[in-house]
Amino acid sequence: MHPVADYEHGGNVYRMAQSLNVDPQTILDFSSNINPLGMPEPLKERFIASIDKLTCYPDPEYRALRENIAHYLDIPYSQIIPGNGASEIIALLLNSLRPKTLLLCAPTFSEYENAARLAGVDIQYHTLSKEDGFQLNLTKLAAHLDNVDCLFLCNPNNPTSALLSLAELTNLADLTKHKKIIFVIDESFIELTSEGNRNSMVPRLKSFDNLFIIRSFTKIFAIPGLRLGYGLGSPQWIEMMAQSRLPWSVNAIACLVGDYLWEAPDFLDKTSKWLVTEKNWLYEELQKISCLKPFPPQSNFILVQILSPQLSAATLQDKLATQGILIRNAANFHSLNEQFFRVAVKNRIHNERLVKILQQVMTGR
Repeated sequence: MHPVADYEHGGNVYRMAQSLNVDPQTILDFSSNINPLGMPEPLKERFIASIDKLTCYPDPEYRALRENIAHYLDIPYSQIIPGNGASEIIALLLNSLRPKTLLLCAPTFSEYENAARLAGVDIQYHTLSKEDGFQLNLTKLAAHLDNVDCLFLCNPNNPTSALLSLAELTNLADLTKHKKIIFVIDESFIELTSEGNRNSMVPRLKSFDNLFIIRSFTKIFAIPGLRLGYGLGSPQWIEMMAQSRLPWSVNAIACLVGDYLWEAPDFLDKTSKWLVTEKNWLYEELQKISCLKPFPPQSNFILVQILSPQLSAATLQDKLATQGILIRNAANFHSLNEQFFRVAVKNRIHNERLVKILQQVMTGR
């Protein structure tokens, strides 16, 4: 039995810890793409100081949180819906708008496929080419748009870490609007790109009524256990989604993230400076390892292909697990196979340990 069983959204650090009989906190988890700078200290202080808020129900309309997000992104309050992570927003959107056929660019985040199937939506795939570095070719994509009424894109894309430019996305928004296609962009990792929110399509929402954007605070503020995402779109769509949402799906402590957004610019700038240096360093070091082919990253994670046919991602995952390192076996992403894995970009000390152990495993030392 593998010490690390397959898990849809990355390696299960708790299962690995149980198998190895170790504390989960001792495992270097490279399967989870969380900001290694950790939770901002002022945000942590807000959580601790506000523990008594748990004695009250949160505002079911999340007015303060929505107002703070509106200021953060300079967007109307009526175009914002908070959710219990980006996953709730994905499910609410599909269940509210009920598109007939959804187009996905594979490989990409598996939750789109899961939510679509639960909502009874047919799925078509536009397969990204390994030879093109998994970069989206808009001309090829346009040929697949005739028989769909909804397009999902992850930007930057998970697991490929590829990023489309604003010019490319604007052209695609214009094309989908002309074809009356719902265009959904998942920007859950947008703050974890070198230009951060400057890479976002949020300012274009006013020009494209067919555009919906999914965002998350989980990754940038390192709070995956809190579950906080949000959706941005037309007031009509937001109202439809709010009508079908379960009450109080966002807890009172999670709502405090909105208050912190006024202080966030310094943290976001610090993250951006770290990212530019560290993702490039890790990518260059992975390129030096025999039989590994990393793909150029634009966010805080890197997709890697194993070039040795004798070694699978599952076997590599198990070998690294014995050294206390957990990577993401990417075999269960649509259109990938057992030769692919993904690693998060962490701090230099942890990245150096990953590189060292990978070098030992790949050279048989």
